[in-house]
Amino acid sequence: MTTYARCAGVPGAILELVQLPDGITPADAFHPDIAAAFHACPPGAAVGDVLAEDGTSSPPVAPQPTKGELIAYANAAQWSLVTAGKAVTVDEQEILFATSTDGRNLDGLTLMNGKVSRLAQANPPETVLWQIGATEFATIDAADFVTAATEVADWVQSTFDALPQIFATIEAGEITTLAQVDAALAQV
Repeated sequence: MTTYARCAGVPGAILELVQLPDGITPADAFHPDIAAAFHACPPGAAVGDVLAEDGTSSPPVAPQPTKGELIAYANAAQWSLVTAGKAVTVDEQEILFATSTDGRNLDGLTLMNGKVSRLAQANPPETVLWQIGATEFATIDAADFVTAATEVADWVQSTFDALPQIFATIEAGEITTLAQVDAALAQV
């Protein structure tokens, strides 16, 4: 059996693979207009591969994102990161503090800031009862809560602070892939 690739042109993407018995060509098996789109291809070729003029095939190479696409991705990735919440260890318990601003978590940052403001006023409570799950609550010492809220707020701000440097490295051509944007944000 001989394998032929139907392509829109050569070089071009392989749209279809057809195996014909040895000695039978596409011209023997198809209308001339259809047969003209078939080309001999190497073993292992796959639909979606690119068939080169020399008869070799290789997987397609994805185009590199543009600087504008990288900047848009960096903004979206940073926002996704910052609204996913921040885990902080309080009294040997890891607590995920909500940082969403879409109302799903009652705007966790606003609630935290409000509680910190209350703790700074006269006669503050000694502890904070903070919901950490659908039916779970943690009692957090007031000072520990202020420390945790400060850590969360500083982390959120650090994600914004990282963006100008990420944009500069994109503009300089030092960041050229989405994975590099993710790596830069992971350092925050």
